[in-house]
Amino acid sequence: MNTIFKTVSSSHITISQLMLPSHTNFSGKIHGGFILSLLDQIAFACASKFSGNYCVTASVDTVNFLK
Repeated sequence: MNTIFKTVSSSHITISQLMLPSHTNFSGKIHGGFILSLLDQIAFACASKFSGNYCVTASVDTVNFLK
């Protein structure tokens, strides 16, 4: 298998998301699950752009939401 080198710009993306009141928890902070969902969408966009293929998240082992 040949190694293919790519530049950082091969996977650089810019995403913006409007945070709505429906994305917040009891205390008005953005809900952690929503942030995790955004993380998954961004990872998909980067991986797909970099590889030129459709990519999926196989698993997320641990997420620690810290204050």
